[in-house]
Amino acid sequence: MGIHKDIELSTIYEVSNLIISSADTENYYKSICEIARVYFGIKFCWIGLIEQGGFDIRPAGHAGFEEGYLSKIHVTRDDSPEGMGPAGMSIKTRKPYLINVKDPDFKPWYEEAKKRGYTSVLGVPLLYGGEECLGTFVFYSEMSDFFTSSRIIALQIISNQVAFAIKNKLILEHLEEEVSARTQELEIANMQMRVLNEELNKRTIELEMAKRFAERASRAKSEFLANVNHELRTPLNSILGFSRILLDNIYGELNEAQRDYIKEIYESGQRLLTVVNEMLDFAALEKRDMSLSYSSFRLRDVVESAFNLYRANALKKSISFELIYALTDDFRIEADRTKLKDILMHLLSNAIKFTPHNGLVIFSVKKSLYKVPDEPEFIEFSIRDTGKGISKEDISRIFDGFTLLSSPYTKTYEGIGLGLALVKRFVEMHGGRLTVESEPGKGSIFTFLLPEKQWIHER
Repeated sequence: MGIHKDIELSTIYEVSNLIISSADTENYYKSICEIARVYFGIKFCWIGLIEQGGFDIRPAGHAGFEEGYLSKIHVTRDDSPEGMGPAGMSIKTRKPYLINVKDPDFKPWYEEAKKRGYTSVLGVPLLYGGEECLGTFVFYSEMSDFFTSSRIIALQIISNQVAFAIKNKLILEHLEEEVSARTQELEIANMQMRVLNEELNKRTIELEMAKRFAERASRAKSEFLANVNHELRTPLNSILGFSRILLDNIYGELNEAQRDYIKEIYESGQRLLTVVNEMLDFAALEKRDMSLSYSSFRLRDVVESAFNLYRANALKKSISFELIYALTDDFRIEADRTKLKDILMHLLSNAIKFTPHNGLVIFSVKKSLYKVPDEPEFIEFSIRDTGKGISKEDISRIFDGFTLLSSPYTKTYEGIGLGLALVKRFVEMHGGRLTVESEPGKGSIFTFLLPEKQWIHER
C-alpha cells in the first residue's frame, strides 16, 4: 500500500534528516518529538522507553499541548489496564495501535485526555532491526479521523528512523562510558608509574615506555570514538532506513538488479551494526556487568528460527542443510532466549559460510548423555560441517577475543575476531560447556551443552 499524495517523500526525507542531525542536541528526545509535531500537525506526542528489568514505560521526551499529562498517568506493557492503551499495545503487538479516547481500553487515561481535548491516539513501536523493541512513539490528535492510513505509514517510517537513531545513541553512550572508564584506569596507572619511577631509578626506561604506550592507547580510543560518531552514526541511519523503505516496495516495485544492489547495501549496514554490538557485548563481558535474562520457553521455536535464517544461504551454495530435533515439540528450557539464539546464529553462520558448495551442514538437538548427580539434565546442541576445518594448534586459541588465526573460524565477520569468543562466554554463563572437534580439510563439529533448568535463588 503506497503513501497518500499528501504525505510526500520529501517531507519524510526532511524529517529523517532532522532527526539524525539533532542527535547532539541537549534534549534529544524532546527535539525528535518537536520535529514530528511540527511536520505532521500533531497536537501532542511523547517517546516512551522500556524500563530495564520491569514493565513500566518511562517517558523520555515530549512536545505539544501536554499541561502535566505525563505526570498524571501511568503506562506499562503488562496485561494490567495500564498496559492496554496505545503505548503498551504497540510494544506488545509490535505494530501501530490506534484507539479513540472513548474506547473502554483507554479508561485509565480518559479523564486527563478529555481535559486537554485529545480525541484519537496512535502508538507506534520503536523497532530496531525489525526485532528489538526499544519503546514507543505515541501521537495525540483532537480529530477522530486524523490518523489516516497514509499518516500511519508515514509515522511508522519515521518511528523506525527514530529507533535506529536512539539505538545508535545508546551504543555510543556506552562506548563513551567505556572509554572514560578505561581512560581513568590509564591515568591511575600513569600515577603509579611516576611513583615507581621516583622510587626505583633502575626502572626509568621501562616506566617511560609504559607511559607512552598508555598515552597512545588513550589517543587511539578517543580517535576511534570520534570516528564511530562521525563515520557510522549519521550515514548508517540513512542507509539502513531508506534501503529498508525501498526493499519494502513502499514507493513502487524494484527490478531485480535494483533489489539486489539495495539488499546488499542493507545487509552491509546490518553487518556493520553487528560489529559494533559485538564490541559492546565483549566489553560488557570483560567488565563483568553483563547478566542473563532467564525465561522458560519452547526450545523448538528458537532452534527453528535460527535454522530458517540460514536456509536460503545454504541453498545458494547447494549445501545440504539438515535439522535433527530429537526432543518433543513442547519441550521447554530455562535460558536467556536472546543469548541462546545468538550462540546458534554465530555457529550456523560460520558453518554455512566456510562450507564449500555441495557440502553438508547438520544441526542436531537432543538430550545429552552427560549427567551430573542431583543436577538438571543437559541439552546437547551440535553443528557439524564439511568445511575447511581447524588445525590442532589453532583450536586452543579460537575462543580468545580479537584473535585472528589462519582458520576462518576465528571471526564471524571480517576483521573483528569476536564471534566465537562471545559464543564460549555465553555458553559458560549458562553453566554449560563448549567443545570442538576438527581436522583441516575434513570439517568441524561444534558441540555445546546447556542445562535444561537454571537455579534462580530467592533473595
